[in-house]
Amino acid sequence: LRDYADMIFVTASTAAAAYADEHPRDIATSIINMVLTNFESVDDIVEAVTSNLEEIQGAYESAVETAAEFCDSGCVDQTADFLDGLLDSLTSSKKCKKVTEFCGKCQKVAALHFAVNAPPCCLTDIVDDALEEFDARRAEIGAYVDTVKSEVHGKGKNSIKAFQRQTSCARSVYDERESGCAGTA
Repeated sequence: LRDYADMIFVTASTAAAAYADEHPRDIATSIINMVLTNFESVDDIVEAVTSNLEEIQGAYESAVETAAEFCDSGCVDQTADFLDGLLDSLTSSKKCKKVTEFCGKCQKVAALHFAVNAPPCCLTDIVDDALEEFDARRAEIGAYVDTVKSEVHGKGKNSIKAFQRQTSCARSVYDERESGCAGTA
């Protein structure tokens, strides 16, 4: 079993390195390079998982519990209805030409939608928890993003900046909404 795992690791590493050589300016190449730099063997992966096993297990259990609560509470249908309405507002607006370019006109349309149609509380609970976790790990995540950005060139670097800008605009719409849910922003 161990020899098989080593063979798979070597095969995957070789394929990833070949991809990186063929696509030197791709974002995926930066991620591949970081993985290949940090994990040189199956033992490295096992060590990383083992040393973080408690945190990984906790995150897994939390995700399973959250998903079960989300489904059991009927939140799937409520969320689908809310997102359907939001996407309908965005795509039917003459101001919002491309949803992928959210900042600006689409952002204003979304803010108006949020003002009239509050997201279901079961969804805001999950989003608020995720944002709280993200904010708590911002320095760690920022360091990772900075590492990726330093290794990416050209269009890849511009894509990362554009993604960060668009997500910042979406976050501001969410953060500025009025919430009728107990205990949320």
